[in-house]
Amino acid sequence: MKKENKQVKPESILYEVIENFPALRRKIGELFGKRCLSCPSSKRETIAYTAFHKGLDPDVVVRDLNSILLGQKKGK
Repeated sequence: MKKENKQVKPESILYEVIENFPALRRKIGELFGKRCLSCPSSKRETIAYTAFHKGLDPDVVVRDLNSILLGQKKGK
């Protein structure tokens, strides 16, 4: 995932989202648990898979993460 995309998608790799969008670390920790921020599996798991694994709706998770990015963009 390249930062130019500036959008999280269900197929985005969790690790790449964490690396490319530091502003999302807190929300990802809240949604998935802080251990997911450093878990080796995050390098191969998608946002959709992790959300499903944690009992969350992947579409809602993606919407929440993108709303944070959108709010950050508006603030600039």
